[in-house]
Amino acid sequence: MASVSWPSVTAAPDGTTIGFNSSGLLTVLQAPKLVLPSGISIQQDSSNHMGFFNGSTEFEILDGAGHHVFVNTNISTEYPTFEIITNGTQTSLTGTSYYMANAPPAASTFSSPNMIFNGGLNTISMSALPSPTLATSSSISLGAYTGAGPFLIYNLGAVAAQSAFSAVNLSASYSTTSTTPVSTGLGTAKIVVSGATVNHPLVVSFEGYGYNNTLGDGVTLSLYVSTAGVPAQGSAPPSTDTLLTSITVTQEGLASNPYSMPITYVYTPTTANENYYFYITINAVTGGTATIATPSTIVARGW
Repeated sequence: MASVSWPSVTAAPDGTTIGFNSSGLLTVLQAPKLVLPSGISIQQDSSNHMGFFNGSTEFEILDGAGHHVFVNTNISTEYPTFEIITNGTQTSLTGTSYYMANAPPAASTFSSPNMIFNGGLNTISMSALPSPTLATSSSISLGAYTGAGPFLIYNLGAVAAQSAFSAVNLSASYSTTSTTPVSTGLGTAKIVVSGATVNHPLVVSFEGYGYNNTLGDGVTLSLYVSTAGVPAQGSAPPSTDTLLTSITVTQEGLASNPYSMPITYVYTPTTANENYYFYITINAVTGGTATIATPSTIVARGW
């Protein structure tokens, strides 16, 4: 049987070499260059990736993972230039910083990554390491009115000390002989109302139990709103706080038998840049000892 020998390396006039690699496979050892009539060429670049060149300028890379990497073609700035060509008309977008936007910033230069909305009216930016935080340059709209139907309230979720959501459980039963309202100590965390969220309704719900140790007597639980805070347990509501609604039960059949006493109230804050708190008071109707029992919970929900 005749044998055919192949030289270890064969060189073409342009310097392209073909030979066997370390695995014994015939391969191109120096990548060739494909030149199109327009002058654009395709060849291996300095990073050993496939590069697309216009003359000596590389404008796109196809890396080993198959990713297309667009090279900044603007040599006058470190920020990228993107070109969009439609029907022969070219539009260039030149960056002034590293940001993602649906409109360019109204003014100023940013030194950290940003996402800009509405032409710079609201910039979401990441602060410097090692403690990155997410900040906005203006208020985030949490609702919208479409002109028809009810006002839409978006579900933002909980943000520490800033969200219109608070859920608090009564830690232990509390009793009093007072026949005028005193605080149970059960109340929400502060709910911050801004100019963007004022006049947006809040739904306040109380699920709990009350009873009196004297038959024929009863217990009243009341919902108050405050801008100063939740009064200490056992103290009377300040005159600046507002009674929203109450529920009363009469003790019948068995003394100290707990009654379910639910409260739901829709409250609309009318003052911007104010903190709001909701809390529960208790009092006996005519005598005896009135008690708010566990489990009892107050929840405020809103934007």
